[in-house]
Amino acid sequence: MKSILTATFALLLSISAFLVQAQDRPEFPELKVKEDYAKSEALFQQVTEWLTETDLDTQEALRMRSNAFMMQWVMGSPTVTVGIGDHLMVLFEKNPQLLAIYMANYASFCISNKENKSTLEPAKAGLQAVVKVYKKGKGVKKNKALEKLVAAVDNNELDNYITEHIKEESKAH
Repeated sequence: MKSILTATFALLLSISAFLVQAQDRPEFPELKVKEDYAKSEALFQQVTEWLTETDLDTQEALRMRSNAFMMQWVMGSPTVTVGIGDHLMVLFEKNPQLLAIYMANYASFCISNKENKSTLEPAKAGLQAVVKVYKKGKGVKKNKALEKLVAAVDNNELDNYITEHIKEESKAH
């Protein structure tokens, strides 16, 4: 009898946990026309914050869905272009999930600062977010390229790092 009650209790807990998770999952809108992108900017920024704040090795299914929405938004946006050059590909070679963090934060900066026409400030926002996630050490692989980026951020030399490695590769948004 005790084992039946324990099993029933465990089943009820798992069902309630599933229902709570299902309620927490955002509904991602379809992005078909220009207006869809503008309407979903606030959601995009919430997704960006969640992707940045949530450890890379947790909630993997939701992270995959969130990354898919973010990528669809960035690739189809009529107003934001995120330049990805060779240096960024090398930087994220061992940690491709950090490329999503970079792109999301770059685009989120552009959404919040529509008057900005420079690539420096959105690149800084993207790289600072990457460093924040990388420094947590959760779900990332250490590598020299990222360590150099961390050192540049820690030494307040991110502008120089971007000018040296990225600025020439980026496109205006």
